[in-house]
Order: sequence, then structure tokens, then C-alpha cells
Amino acid sequence: MASVYKDPIPYMMLASGMEFPITVSGTHKLRQMVAVDEIAGIDTAKLKETFSVQWNANIYRISHEDWSGPPHFASAYFNESNGEFSRYSLTEEGFRELSRMLIASGLHIDGKEDYSVGMSMLVTMQEILKKKIILKEYESLFPEKQTNPLSQKDLDGINGFMKLLLPYINSGTQPDLEILARQAGIEPETAHSLYQQIKNKFGKTGK
Repeated sequence: MASVYKDPIPYMMLASGMEFPITVSGTHKLRQMVAVDEIAGIDTAKLKETFSVQWNANIYRISHEDWSGPPHFASAYFNESNGEFSRYSLTEEGFRELSRMLIASGLHIDGKEDYSVGMSMLVTMQEILKKKIILKEYESLFPEKQTNPLSQKDLDGINGFMKLLLPYINSGTQPDLEILARQAGIEPETAHSLYQQIKNKFGKTGK
């Protein structure tokens, strides 16, 4: 708490990030859903009846062909060294279904997530904290790494646009979205969509 009192601005900005625009893929809201449990072990034979199970460097990756691809990117990881069992998904539907199937396969885990983070909020956190946040720490162990529906270039563009837009939001002035879009390297349609979502959240922002 001392760091909050010493420099409250970054924490206030993080709180404001919670209201930043919702990112969607089709009809699905994109959110990083995460849960971590500690379990004694896994029955790989039982899991293989439903899932694809891979192993590398003491880590098992558990995925399902219907849910491990876009837009859900749902998968689970078991670290046999410390008993940590992690679940990740980019949609709530993917997380719920992954959890349901894992429980049906005999795993004693809670079906709820520990936390979920919106994609725009994640970008905001990285910008404010000046640190890249990696949630799926074990994914790099597997060569068939999935492609995020939002590429790093897309995230960087949204990040840059939000950074440019924030002063206008704080001052209540009208930005030139075409200019900001060019500066951030995103499509003007994306800039207008993001700005409109912010206006819907915060009310009228421009004078």
C-alpha cells in the first residue's frame, strides 16, 4: 500500500483502464481468463479420451480441438514439478467449457476463474507498468503455438492509440481521430470504434 500512497497516478490509470473499450471477435468478448490450482497429479490416459495431451520439460499441455483455436484459445497446463494446474482462455465460453470437460475427466478443480482481464486493460497495464505481461508462461514450450486473434502489432497499435487518446479524454477535448490513427498505426475505422466505445462508457468527452 505504501507505493499507492507514494505514487497513486499509475494505480488510478489502471483503474480507468477497466473502462476501456471491450475487444470482440465475432460475437465473443475477448478477455484473458485465468485460474491456477494445486493438484496431486493428472490421469493422462483419462484425459486423452477427450483432450490432446502433450508433454515437454515437465509440463503437460491439455487442449481440445474445438476450443484451443480462435477465438477461444482455451488450454490447460500441468507442472508436474510443483503440482500447479493452470487454465487459460481468451473467452468466457471457452473457459467454462474447458473447465467443464476437465472436471468431467476427473480433475478436482473449481470451475471458476481466479481473475479475468480485458484485452484493452492488459494493454493499459503493460503501458503503465512498462512491462510485458505474459500470462501463458508455458505456451512457448510447445512448437505448435497458437496465433492470437490480436497480433502483437494490433496490440501495439491499440496501446499507442490509447496513449495518444488519454490526454483528450482527461481534458474533455475532441481529438482528431484520423491523425491519432495514423500516428498509432491503426485503421481509422478501428480508432472511431474504440473512441465511440469510450464515449459510451464515459459519456460525452469532446467539447
